Amino acid sequence: MTKLSTALITACLIGSGLASAETNLRDVIKPGDVLSLVVFDEPDLSFNEQRVDQEGRVTISLLGRVQLAGKSVQEANVEISSALAKDYLVNPGVTLNIVAYGEYQTVSVQGRVSQPGTVSFQKGEWIDALRAIERAGGLTQPEARTLVLKREGAADLKGDIVMIRTGKQSRMTLRDGDTLVVGE
Repeated sequence: MTKLSTALITACLIGSGLASAETNLRDVIKPGDVLSLVVFDEPDLSFNEQRVDQEGRVTISLLGRVQLAGKSVQEANVEISSALAKDYLVNPGVTLNIVAYGEYQTVSVQGRVSQPGTVSFQKGEWIDALRAIERAGGLTQPEARTLVLKREGAADLKGDIVMIRTGKQSRMTLRDGDTLVVGE
């Protein structure tokens, strides 16, 4: 194998994310990111720049609105390729990339909320546990009281919704990448 062949294979593996077992946090798609999509030999399915909307979706020809926020670039490539292969193309070559990082931050809200998943907010916007619950559609069980804030590199922080509402406990300010578990 020539040095050029080895370099090309390595570049392809790195570009596809297969050379790294861990996902770089910057490679996780978020609302506000700008993506490019190349579907080889299918220019009508490709796009140079498309911003991920606040709900975490982009529009892809033939597939419609596709939820990508919270997925790694590698996961999104596999998902898009599989969806196109299922009904439309034989062995589609798909390359999705983040071309610009957006102005949104995300928090995962799980547990007893109407719409569990990713909640986005603009960089610099202050968000606390109660606002995150509100953006996740509110509580599914009004009697749910417990909160657990999970933050990478920190001990879990526990809270009580009633105590926060009455001002007897801090409002639990959230940061990009936090996970809030409600009522579990």
